[in-house]
Amino acid sequence: MHLGGGSLGSARVLSERWTHEMRTNYTSAVDGPEQGGAHGLGWYIERLSPDGQALSISHGGALGSMLWIDLD
Repeated sequence: MHLGGGSLGSARVLSERWTHEMRTNYTSAVDGPEQGGAHGLGWYIERLSPDGQALSISHGGALGSMLWIDLD
């Protein structure tokens, strides 16, 4: 869904705007790119482009699970 700009196949899951918002850095003053990462809405942003957008996102889960998406 993130790779499809909010769509999964032919189904629209989120608007492109909200997909973009989820991957936007909202914590640069706390742990911004110079620290190696930041936080978006529900996602940890591991790399940032010059415009502040995520290039990879991840989210940890229970019992050691991890979802990681390379947006490149």
